[in-house]
Amino acid sequence: MDNGVNSESEYNTDDELDEHACPVCKSRFKKPKFLPCLHTVCRDCLVKVYGGRRGPINCPVCSEKVPIPSNGVDGFPYNVLEIRREIRSVREGQESEEIMCQNCSDESCAESWCHQCSLFLCEKCSDAHKRLAPYNRHMQETLAGIREKDGGQLNEAKRDIMCRKHRLTIDRFCRRCNISICQKCTIKDHHGHDTIRFDMAVKHHRENILKIQHIMDNRSKALSKQQNHISDERNHLDYDKVVAERRLERLFDDLSRSLQQQRTRMKVKLDAAYRLKEENLENKEREIVETLTKLDFARDLTNDIMHEANDTEVVAMLGQVEARTALLVERRLEVSPTQSRREPSIEFAEDRTKYAIFHDSLSNVADIKSSTYIPPTVIEPLEGTVVCGQRSNVTMVSFGENPKIDKLNVHAFRAELRDPDTIAVPNRLQSTKTGTYLCSFRPQIKGVHQLNIKMSGRHIKGSPMKFEVTSNNPMLTVGDGKLSEPNGVVVNRRTGTLYVTDSRDKKVVTLSLDDPDDISEFNLPFGQLYDITLDHDGNLVLSEQETNSVHIYSTDGEKLLTVENDQMRKPVGVAVDRESNILVADNEANCIFVFDRRGGLLQRIGSGGDKPDQLKDISFIALDRAGNIHVSNTGHQRITVYTGIGNFLRNISVSGHGRGKLTNPTGIASASGLLFVADDADDVIQIYTTEGAFVAKLDSEDDVLSGPQGVSITGDGSIAVVDRGNQCVKMYQYI
Repeated sequence: MDNGVNSESEYNTDDELDEHACPVCKSRFKKPKFLPCLHTVCRDCLVKVYGGRRGPINCPVCSEKVPIPSNGVDGFPYNVLEIRREIRSVREGQESEEIMCQNCSDESCAESWCHQCSLFLCEKCSDAHKRLAPYNRHMQETLAGIREKDGGQLNEAKRDIMCRKHRLTIDRFCRRCNISICQKCTIKDHHGHDTIRFDMAVKHHRENILKIQHIMDNRSKALSKQQNHISDERNHLDYDKVVAERRLERLFDDLSRSLQQQRTRMKVKLDAAYRLKEENLENKEREIVETLTKLDFARDLTNDIMHEANDTEVVAMLGQVEARTALLVERRLEVSPTQSRREPSIEFAEDRTKYAIFHDSLSNVADIKSSTYIPPTVIEPLEGTVVCGQRSNVTMVSFGENPKIDKLNVHAFRAELRDPDTIAVPNRLQSTKTGTYLCSFRPQIKGVHQLNIKMSGRHIKGSPMKFEVTSNNPMLTVGDGKLSEPNGVVVNRRTGTLYVTDSRDKKVVTLSLDDPDDISEFNLPFGQLYDITLDHDGNLVLSEQETNSVHIYSTDGEKLLTVENDQMRKPVGVAVDRESNILVADNEANCIFVFDRRGGLLQRIGSGGDKPDQLKDISFIALDRAGNIHVSNTGHQRITVYTGIGNFLRNISVSGHGRGKLTNPTGIASASGLLFVADDADDVIQIYTTEGAFVAKLDSEDDVLSGPQGVSITGDGSIAVVDRGNQCVKMYQYI
């Protein structure tokens, strides 16, 4: 849209300008105004060129659209850096011409400098400055005084900045209005606004400038890489053109030769057909001439007989004449019947259908393609350690000029991850909101892995990448030395507190994940404690085998309820469902008892036996987010799953040793669609989806488990495992 503003070409010529000169008047800056595009123009030049225009204007240097502030060109801030360069030139005696007053239009020479206003003032303006509020407290310095400073600093770092409205020192910054204010401003004009100390605002602004510098540095590096990439592409462009031309010529030379050969073959075939046809026609014509001659002779003879022979002679000769005539008349010469429109004796027969197919195929046999510009993409170095069983990400960055335009489709990449046994490890490619790309994977064994990432069939920079995968060792061990025979564990996900049952010492031990030394406990009047969980009120639900009961205690050790039933013989694992019902696994009854929150028996799920839906020597139980019940069916070396109402769903795992197999399943927990099962025979944690698909095996190499029992999941996805053999609880990171 034409706004009547002079174009860039009028001011920004090809001549090299002084970077400290106004691009409009070509002179030293006078009241330099700082534009949003970071270029500087004299205030009066802006007024002269753009007048009172309110719409956007074009920067005289870069021609970018620049919005005009509501109060006109005076709304643009001064470029104090240019002003300080002027002061520095004055101080060092290097000014090339007189410095004019920047406060009035009298074209008077400046006599002083106001530190608060950052303006050069003539004598009249300086006097007025000293008399008028709110300027009479400003600090002024004569140009002569500045010149006398022997290379000293300008005091601007130490001076107080004054509020022009209230003549008070600026000591606050309004975040809402993005302006520096004094104490009085906070009471009136900025009452209720979010304000901070001015020195803190300065600190934050300087930090932001450093961040901006860092962003610009990174952007410059990215653009430099992109420029190098483009230069490399241009350097190869001529070579690629020559190669393409050679292939083009070779292809069409081959096609031309093939067509020429086919034309020659067709001409030879045409000549042969012509010769054969000509010979046939000559033979036919000869036969016809011979037959006509014989017919003429026979006709002449019959005429003579009619005119010269008597009756007896006619009768005697008739038989022989009839026989001969019949032979000549009936002789077949295979001559085509006469037609009104002559058909060609020999012709070139085209198969138009095949010709059309050939023509289309010829059109598509080759094409000229120019590769779409693909911004250079690199793999960033891995951050941190890649741990067996934990999800890790590799980041890929594309250095495009415009991330929105140059953003690649994630399907342009192909990733392949191989473990030390060259077995493929599943991975997932995805794009992020920041314009980068992630390759996510969860390695299953330790050792050197190799990641290959290709785009358009070629490795991107940094591929192939090799990295070491370490064993998944516990990130934290708690309760070491405070537990004798731990068995069950539960985590309060809100507080990060662990509660552990100690069967030998008849107690519940409380451990803090935030402070491993923060340990408390309370004793119980019965032993053979087994499992522990939390109800929806945050109380502890305990199972014990001394009285074969389930008890509810507060976390302070106050007994709230005892659940007893004559059918319970040996309670083991406990859980609480969404309706606050208490589920109790019974090792001898081989079933799950369901009690309401007051201890009334509601249901009995499962039965003992060797059928697929039956239980044997069960231990711990867990509920998934769908409410299904997962039971450690230890005697059958599997996990048996029932619905919340007790219908059999499936069995998980095949008995045995190794990845995905169970020998003696014990503790079990569910979170994020996964199932974590302890196996105290193999001393590992096997991980499955709740549908039964094997995911990973978690076994720490440097700090191995010994008889793992109860399992629980923390709020941040860590796994708490009771290590009964080592008398502690170990924390692992996985989710």
